Amino acid sequence: MADMFRWVLMGLMLSRLGLAEDYEWFVNLSAREQLETLARTKDPQVRLQMQEALNQAAKRDPLTGVHNRGSYQRFMRRVTDQSSRGFSEMGQNGLGMIMVDLDHFKKVNDTLGHEAGDAVLKAVGKAITKGTREHVFRQGGEEFLIVMESVDVKIVRRVAERLRLKIEALEFKEYPGLKVTASFGVAVSSADNEARFLSLVKAADEALYIAKKTGRNRVIFNHSLSCQSSLVTRIKRSSGG
Repeated sequence: MADMFRWVLMGLMLSRLGLAEDYEWFVNLSAREQLETLARTKDPQVRLQMQEALNQAAKRDPLTGVHNRGSYQRFMRRVTDQSSRGFSEMGQNGLGMIMVDLDHFKKVNDTLGHEAGDAVLKAVGKAITKGTREHVFRQGGEEFLIVMESVDVKIVRRVAERLRLKIEALEFKEYPGLKVTASFGVAVSSADNEARFLSLVKAADEALYIAKKTGRNRVIFNHSLSCQSSLVTRIKRSSGG
């Protein structure tokens, strides 16, 4: 019993150590090779590390290292399952959404190739995860979502602006002269059920749309979903969209 408790405790500790990166060679093996490697590994601690590395890798985007869509869906279910408690466990403030989309990313792929595009996505993913301890998800393509729990408006806007500056300052030795910027849409509210959670994501997405339409490389905060929605409608009408 004592040994079992020790290994469970070790597993919890290892889950925080970024083992998917340490055991990248193992994660990249075929399923058959992974099973054979585990069978040949005699040290129970190493086997536990390998298994934990696989668990971590399954939750992350292989290119950027941030959480993937599956992790996002699980996170949303966890958050909205607390609806009966009205988010009381999240603190006195609300849930913050930061939607990030790289500006003119297609141009990078078209002019420099997909290897350059991958390098940009990796660098941006690293900049975001180092710039915040919050939940970071890759939503697909060049779009990322950051979810902040128990925060107020000032904190979320400050984090978004700091990340915008970090991305703008990125340099790429392999691609001299390449500069990258990103647009940010921000929204903050309570989200005590799935519908409100999704409405908050939509509010951040609409703020991102405005950031794109009004010049890019900026942070736009959605003060009111209804107010911003009318602004989105006006922008679409004026642009013929």
